[in-house]
Amino acid sequence: GWQETIFPPYFVVGAMFSGFAMVVVLAALLRWGLSLQAVVTERHFDVMGRIMLFAGLIMGLSYATEWFMAWYGGSPAERALVAYEFTGDYAPLYWTMLLCNVVAPQAFWSGRVRRNVWTLCGIAILINIGMWLERILIITNTLSHGFLPTMRRLYVPTLWDWLLLVGTLGFFAFMFLLLARLVPVVTVHEVEQLRHELAR
Repeated sequence: GWQETIFPPYFVVGAMFSGFAMVVVLAALLRWGLSLQAVVTERHFDVMGRIMLFAGLIMGLSYATEWFMAWYGGSPAERALVAYEFTGDYAPLYWTMLLCNVVAPQAFWSGRVRRNVWTLCGIAILINIGMWLERILIITNTLSHGFLPTMRRLYVPTLWDWLLLVGTLGFFAFMFLLLARLVPVVTVHEVEQLRHELAR
């Protein structure tokens, strides 16, 4: 599960995909919390929705390439791993990941969905959940379904795993809010341009 040559572009696109989804969520929260509707417009969200649609299509292609190469390569271990992803112990998480990363972004074909900030934000949250599941499944699926059947075991997160997850999310939120407090979130140029437009 880890030796595939598609992994480098797969990870780059995945990082861009989840990064844009997080930017959408943070931009929507800042836009709402600081009343920046005049500066951060629906056009900005429309463009970000298009980028996430493209990245969702690339992620779908990456998943399909992974499945095809397992079938085409003929390796029984690779085929068994792909079958395990769809039908094994972690199959509900795998199907949820596909739903969040491939199916949900298809709503961005609609301009109405891309321009609705809160719908876009909801789908972006689904994308982040899907990308988190993907990173978890890359490790757990492969480690729990190795070459030796006697070494196959399930990973069950402990309390410390969950606390580490919550702690990192809390630390990120703290640092982001601190940055938004200390550093201007909108450039002076955009504020001046908006002020001139309103003065006309």
